[in-house]
This record gives sequence, C-alpha cells and structure tokens, in this order.
Amino acid sequence: MRQKKENVNTAVDEQTAVEQESTVKKVFNIVKRVFTWIVVVFAVFMMIFTIISTTTFNRRDRGLFGYKMFIVLSDSMSISEQDTTAEDKAGIHFNAGDLIFSKNLDPEDCVQLQPGDVVTFQSQNGDNFGEVVTHKIRRITKTAEGSLGFVTYGINTNTDDETIVTPDFVLGKYAGRIPKLGTFLSFQKSTVGYITCIFVPFVILIIIQGVKSIRLFRVYKKEQHAELDAEKAELAAQKAETEKMMREMLELKAQLSGQQTPQQAAPPVQEAPQPAAAPEPAPAVIPAPEAEPAPAPQPEQAPAEDPLAAEKAELEAKKAETERMMREMMELKAKLDAQLNQPKDGSEGAE
Repeated sequence: MRQKKENVNTAVDEQTAVEQESTVKKVFNIVKRVFTWIVVVFAVFMMIFTIISTTTFNRRDRGLFGYKMFIVLSDSMSISEQDTTAEDKAGIHFNAGDLIFSKNLDPEDCVQLQPGDVVTFQSQNGDNFGEVVTHKIRRITKTAEGSLGFVTYGINTNTDDETIVTPDFVLGKYAGRIPKLGTFLSFQKSTVGYITCIFVPFVILIIIQGVKSIRLFRVYKKEQHAELDAEKAELAAQKAETEKMMREMLELKAQLSGQQTPQQAAPPVQEAPQPAAAPEPAPAVIPAPEAEPAPAPQPEQAPAEDPLAAEKAELEAKKAETERMMREMMELKAKLDAQLNQPKDGSEGAE
C-alpha cells in the first residue's frame, strides 16, 4: 500500500514538473515573439523616419503637409535669466536640439504677421548669411526702398538682428516644437547613430530569422530520417516475408520429390495378362524458373551532396527488386502446387 502511494506521488510530481516546463516554454515563446515584433516595428519605423528626415528636415524648399521642419542649432531663442524679458519668458521659446515646425508662408501672406510672432527666414546678416534662422518679430518697419520689413531678435540676448527681414526671405511662421528630437536626428545621421538605430536592428532580425530557418531545416531533416527508417523497416518486413515463402517453396519441392521417387523405383509387373490400365501420368517436372527480366531501371539518384536522397533512392530500388522477387516466387509456388496435386488426381482415377 505504501509503495503504491509513493508511486502515485511520484507520478503526480512528474506531471507537475512537465506542466511547469510547458508553462515556462509558453512564456518564453511569448516573450520571444513580443521582442521580435518590437524589433521589427522599431526597425521599420527608423527606416521610414530616416527617409522622411533626410528628404524634408532642414530643407527650406521642402515640407510635409504644409509645414517645414528645422533642427535648432543655437540657443538664441532660449530663456536667459539676465537678458530675457518677462514677456519673452512667458512667450514662445525653444532650445538647441529641438525640432521646430514652421507653417509655410507666401510673400503676400506676410502682411498678416504682427509683432510678437516668431518667423523662420533666410538670414541676410554678414556673420550667418544664407542660414535659416527662427527669431521673434520686434516691430514692423519699412526698408530703404519702402517695402514691408520686419525687425527680428533672439530673446536670449534681446538684441536686434543686423538686417531687416523682407517677405521674400520669410519661409514660414513658427507652429510648434518637439524637444530634443533634433538632437536625436543629428545623432541618427552620424555613423554611430546609423549603426545603432538602423544597422543593429536589422542584424538582429536577420539573426532571428536565420535561427528560425536552421530549426526548420533540422525538423525537415529529422522527418526525412524518420521516413527513411520507416522504409527500412518496411523493407526488412518484406525481406522476412520473402524468406518465409522461400522456405515454403523448398518444403513443397521436397514433398514433390518424395512422391515421385517411389513411383520410379517400383518393380515391373510379370507377364500375367491384365486389363489395360490407365496411362501412367507423366512424372511431374518442376518448371525451370523463368528467365529473370531485365532489372528495372534504377530511379535517378540525387546529387552526391544530399546523402539522404541517395539513401532513399537506394531503398526504393531495393524495395522494387524485393517486390519483383516476391511476384516471381508466388508464380513459382502456384506452379509447384499445381504439379503436386496432379499425381493425386491421376492415382484416384486409376483405382
């Protein structure tokens, strides 16, 4: 009784261990799938984001949905405790490394701009000529030619820009910002950023898919080996059946030879007249085995690079040869049976 109880407890413990192992495998597979999808989404997002940023960011002639995007390179619009006024501190400000959005403005739309608006324009100052600058409008003025112009400044120094900004050089009006995204974009465009954000995720994906492919290949090879083992077992069974039939045929041949020998050794009858007897049946003659047909053409073997395919082809050839031999042996056995039964019928008729 105690032994039975211990066996039951052991079986329960083994079942619990199997269930725990199965649970761990399920959790691991779920974590692996989630990680793979995260890497896939991140890699695709980074690829798309890189294409968009390369073709649109910091491009004065290109935009996206009516907005131009620029990376802030200086702190001229950041808050300074000494020079920034209280009004500017409460207003629009941004720092170096931010990504800002400017809504496109045509020159004829610049008449709507007012003091306090922040605009993006192409600088005509001597120290940064041609660069894109985003500053605040201090006041509206006229140029020497009498056209519309804007006096701009950076709130960090509260100093007016050197030249007046005309509508022809205005690119857009400030619409918003994403803090520090410009820093990330600058890092992404570097060699280290490209390797970290694009190259490494795709390498991880390639490794994951490579491991998965290797596992599938191993499963395929395992199934091939199992199939070959099954064919070997079938071939061994056919071989055993063939040997059994060979033994039966030899026994039949021995019986037939034993019946023919007494008939041939009996002494001749003396001259006493006897009624005509039925003609003695001709001795049974064991038919010679038919000439073996030409061997069936061997199936074309697989290239030498795949030993499993070659072994499978060899098994197929052996199987075909065994089946052919079994058919011949069945035919020979049927003929032997017919000849073995023929003398019995003749002797009964003679009596």
